[in-house]
Amino acid sequence: PAPAATAAPVSAPASTAPVSAPAAAAVAAPAAATGDYVVQVGAVSDQTRAQQYQQRLSQQFSVPGRVTQNGAVWRIQLGPFGSKSAASTIQQRLQSEAQLQSFITHAN
Repeated sequence: PAPAATAAPVSAPASTAPVSAPAAAAVAAPAAATGDYVVQVGAVSDQTRAQQYQQRLSQQFSVPGRVTQNGAVWRIQLGPFGSKSAASTIQQRLQSEAQLQSFITHAN
């Protein structure tokens, strides 16, 4: 009876895990800031504007983001994401929910 009682609580969370796993994975990966792909939303010449824009998008889409300098411009990127499909999901949401064009590129 003891192993059966132990198995029930273990299997109950496991059955709910697939529902929460994508959210957990999305939260876990950004915390470590690991991944090979980012979604670039734009590039502007003003660092403050770039950071404000990135923060707003990160909050709106519940994903991490960053601003990186490339010469005279600051790139606004969301991610990094561990897979191209995860980046693609955000890219599609940017298009459908915010009418924003973006592209997927390698994080570096």
